[in-house]
Amino acid sequence: MAVDSPAPVSTAIAPVSVERIRSIIAELAADDFKGRRIGTPDGLRAADRVASWMGQAGLRPVGPAGFQLRFTSGRLNGVNVVGMREGTDPGLKDEVVVICAHHDHIGINDRGVNNGADDNASGVAALIEVAHAIRKLRLRRTVVFASFDGEETGLVGSQAFVKAGPFDPKSFAALICMDLVGGDFYPGDSRGLYALGAESGRSLRDLVVAEAARESDLEVRPLGIYAIEPMGPLIPRSDYASFRSAEVPFVFFSTGTPWYYHTPHDDPERINLDKLRSNVGFIARVLAALADAPVRPGFVRSPPLPNGDAEGFAGQMEKILGNPGLRIEPAERDRLGAAVAELRKLSGSDADAKVKGLIQRSIVALLGIIQRSRPEK
Repeated sequence: MAVDSPAPVSTAIAPVSVERIRSIIAELAADDFKGRRIGTPDGLRAADRVASWMGQAGLRPVGPAGFQLRFTSGRLNGVNVVGMREGTDPGLKDEVVVICAHHDHIGINDRGVNNGADDNASGVAALIEVAHAIRKLRLRRTVVFASFDGEETGLVGSQAFVKAGPFDPKSFAALICMDLVGGDFYPGDSRGLYALGAESGRSLRDLVVAEAARESDLEVRPLGIYAIEPMGPLIPRSDYASFRSAEVPFVFFSTGTPWYYHTPHDDPERINLDKLRSNVGFIARVLAALADAPVRPGFVRSPPLPNGDAEGFAGQMEKILGNPGLRIEPAERDRLGAAVAELRKLSGSDADAKVKGLIQRSIVALLGIIQRSRPEK
């Protein structure tokens, strides 16, 4: 049975509400949530609020128990919050596009309350706002919105969802994962959004690149997931890994790991709301394109080095080396400059392992520079 074609994605995405984003982040990252650690009363309160926001966004629960799906992992008791929109195409609605963030954080430690505004109240706010943005679209595939618990304690919430959730993982056409999507990676990086891992799905990176080409407010940076996994997939960076283990194609969106990562300085005032507004609009368009694509991406087990990584990363590093807000030692500048020159020579070659190594080492060096360049306060 045929269905009407949806309105063009570029014109049908609803305007993004910065005020709603601001309100969600301000509430989740307030001191009285005490860092939203899994298994605490405050973590449970956070799950309650996410469930309420999902209902307000027009999502429906995935089961009779409501939006909240409780799970146990070892001694940890957590709550995933999951809502959905059923697809409109009888032939495709049994395929599921998942979009996720995580609502837990690391709680209180000897440094104080870790409010986790960017990590990952920003991702939860984006999740809810994407649901509002696509509310009027008629998408072929079913879309599941998942806010996971326990990301900070070994991805236990997303693992429970994939292994024993209400859906067969074989039905997952693709995953969009959002973690730290509201900050500036380094001083002046007010437009950058990384799109990592899309090489895991046939045609997925092409879809992301095509949507990025239409962006005027963002600098979307596609990059292989290896770039943030210098020790390999055994030490992943977010909930995308639970889906990768089930051979689900994914793209991981992040603005990067800033100096205030996992510190009490990760507060709402550090969020770049203009960038986050643009991020939400872009991610909503990617989600809608995935949910409406005639063919699901298909998982790629051992993807080659994505075309463009060497040249693209070399260009980013050149800008970073010219950034006056970063404190780069002369020896570091020489090493990173040499890496940029080497990447330019290797661009288009078959030297995958060398390119990956240069990019991984450069990112590790950059993280150290960012920490050194943090504000005095």
